[in-house]
Amino acid sequence: MNHAGPLWLVLAPALAAPLLLALARRRVAGLGALVALVAAATFASTVGLAPAVLAHGRVVATLPAVLGELRFTLDGVGLLFALVATFAWTIASVYATGYLHGDAHAPRYHATSLAVLSAMLGVVVAGDLITLYVFFEWLGLVAYLYVVHVGGPVAERAGLKYLVLTLLGGFAVLAGALLVDLLGGGDLTQPLLLDPTHPGLRATAALLLVLGFGVKAGALGLHLWLPDAHSAAPAPASALLSGVMIKAGAYGILRTLAGLYGGGTAAPSGEALALAVLWWGVATMSIGVVMALAQTHAKRLLAYSSVSQMGFVLAGFGAAAYLADHGAVGWTGSLLHVANHALAKGLLFLGVGAAVHATGETDLRRLGGLARRMPWTFAAVLIGAGGIAGLPGLNGFVSKSVLHHTLVHAAEHGGAPGLVGAEWIFVATTVGTAAALVKLVAMAFLGRPAVARPVQEAPWTMRAPMLVAAGAIVALGVAPGALAPLLASAAAALRPTGAPDVAGVAAWVGAPIGHAADLRAA
Repeated sequence: MNHAGPLWLVLAPALAAPLLLALARRRVAGLGALVALVAAATFASTVGLAPAVLAHGRVVATLPAVLGELRFTLDGVGLLFALVATFAWTIASVYATGYLHGDAHAPRYHATSLAVLSAMLGVVVAGDLITLYVFFEWLGLVAYLYVVHVGGPVAERAGLKYLVLTLLGGFAVLAGALLVDLLGGGDLTQPLLLDPTHPGLRATAALLLVLGFGVKAGALGLHLWLPDAHSAAPAPASALLSGVMIKAGAYGILRTLAGLYGGGTAAPSGEALALAVLWWGVATMSIGVVMALAQTHAKRLLAYSSVSQMGFVLAGFGAAAYLADHGAVGWTGSLLHVANHALAKGLLFLGVGAAVHATGETDLRRLGGLARRMPWTFAAVLIGAGGIAGLPGLNGFVSKSVLHHTLVHAAEHGGAPGLVGAEWIFVATTVGTAAALVKLVAMAFLGRPAVARPVQEAPWTMRAPMLVAAGAIVALGVAPGALAPLLASAAAALRPTGAPDVAGVAAWVGAPIGHAADLRAA
């Protein structure tokens, strides 16, 4: 179905950015509120496109470009990512109005935020690999301004590391996209129809794409930029970097697995690629949580936790692709965890950012006792931590339970050796995640203050967005079935010949709440 909606999702924030800069030169007040309004309007527009996507499977738009045209396609997968991005951007933008109050460089931050939102949406509504590359590279470049916003040698070093790895990852994605185009593929709306007579080129293209996207996803070995960048950026930017933008890398890997090899069945090497991503995810989740446990810097702990949580997502993607026609449960669990992690980790960065903003301290050993002095922030952080840890009644419990079932299913029915071990590591990593977040909450908010200082609760411009995110975490934990139609549409887009119906996805998503074994495991 042709529809201008996907194009305007990308253009609206991009056109608003220069308008904001023009207003900033005239010293117009309320620029942060303008960004929040644009983000909210973009979220509302995305919601408005949902009925058309659910009814027709996808909506399509094109934009003439220098060497051809840019193609934009919004299907169930892109719709879920776009909804997550625009909702998180709205919350973080409102929060930023309070956090950046009095910051002389706030207009630059707000303009950057609009540009990054446009690039992020361009990635998830791209209709082909070349369009995806253009916006993926743009996303990496403009997000650099987030990393260096605060200034100083620490931010500059973090920015340089981020920029070098981002450019290397972009070159890999470009090379992979050009190889796919050479082989006759590139359309992201269907499994890529590639020339089967060149398996070597096909494998090379897959490797380049997975590695290039893996940089942005913060996968193990390519994550070196992430802890420094997330620590250096302002809290609302950290929430977006960790909660949303690293999902651009996961999105690219998802499209590579589901498209380039048709979910693992198009070629023998497709199964090998799926298993490689699965085990890469397992290694990322386990080593990431060990690194998180070792941190005493609050934001670095959360950053390494994000590395670990992306491991959960990648393991789910790999298991789903490995199971091929029976992998819809894996796509469901992984995509649900993308949404859940964005909410919970974004909330944790906002909550920790409020604590740092109030105390000027990021070292957990010098915090403590904030629960009594910042009760609203403490409550929000507690809910965010419970969501990431997977406590029943909160959103992460559902997605982690579905992912756990996916790994068990892959071990029992896939036949590949060693997958039982992947399930054990998954369980151990979940325990480690809870331990890391207990450490964060206990050292920052409980006990007595390590250093006596006057501390005030965050202003309502910062509190209200945190409470909205906390409410969403509880809502999706209690009623996860609300996302079932969207998840079913996403599964249909990824496996058009073997997608489950809405009732099947609803059963997977709703089962953990009343499943005794899942509750005991939690």
